[in-house]
Amino acid sequence: MRNCYTLKPDRGKNSLYLIRATFWYGNYDGKNEVPMFDLYIDVNYWTTIGDTDNMAEEIIYVSQADYIQVCVVNRGSGIPFISALELRVLNNSVYETGSGFLRKIWLRDMGTSSGLYTR
Repeated sequence: MRNCYTLKPDRGKNSLYLIRATFWYGNYDGKNEVPMFDLYIDVNYWTTIGDTDNMAEEIIYVSQADYIQVCVVNRGSGIPFISALELRVLNNSVYETGSGFLRKIWLRDMGTSSGLYTR
């Protein structure tokens, strides 16, 4: 019940990456109900999808091998899916983590007056 996407970044292991997964349910299964499933990075639990309104998850990760696996694990509550999977190299001087990962818990706009999103 585990399906994985294998990413093979040019920099390989011991490099820092931002991984973003987005989920846009389009009633592809005719149930009109967002499925609930687990998301893993390599063998590590990342988060559960479908239990909140989050349609995107981000993680900062130090690769332990020359490849990174992002896996969906079926919990028996619909068919797991990923709409888009992004991998970006990060500069090690900004986010210092020797190993493992940093997971975004929440993101807040702390002062833009225009009301527009800034990326």
